[in-house]
Amino acid sequence: ITLLLAYQSLFGHVYSALALLIACYMAGLIMGSVVFTRIFAVLKNISFEKLLPICSAFMALFCLTIMAYFISFDRVAASLRSPHLFYLFIFIAGEIGGIQFVITNAYYLNTQTKSDNKMGNIYGSDMIGSALGALITSLILIPIYGLSHALFALAILNASAAAFIGIRSRR
Repeated sequence: ITLLLAYQSLFGHVYSALALLIACYMAGLIMGSVVFTRIFAVLKNISFEKLLPICSAFMALFCLTIMAYFISFDRVAASLRSPHLFYLFIFIAGEIGGIQFVITNAYYLNTQTKSDNKMGNIYGSDMIGSALGALITSLILIPIYGLSHALFALAILNASAAAFIGIRSRR
């Protein structure tokens, strides 16, 4: 949501590029989930508890990188002010999301002993989280605090999740 709104505010024509931007996000989701699913299939003894905080920390770093790009947008070279760079940003965001989804699913499936509705719980949690995230970001964070502060809040949220899961996994 933040990248789509940033694209609109910087370039002014998100609707004409919306299909390609969403396709880039979906391609990133596919790439991230397929690659990590294959890695999990090859390496049987991966610790999901160690991968999840790393992935969350990487998402926090990505949010901070995007935030720095927006803050310095007027000062960056003209070649870096291209709308095409947003396609890459959105692809990377999708890839990180795909990786997080696979890792979270694997962690949840390995830690839950009750077999009733495991996949339904995962899907429902993903849908609720996506809806709440989109609503909070687009209705509260960006309109009230602005794009940079919203990205900073997302970075803090992901860094906090990484720290919480990292500390919890050491017990």
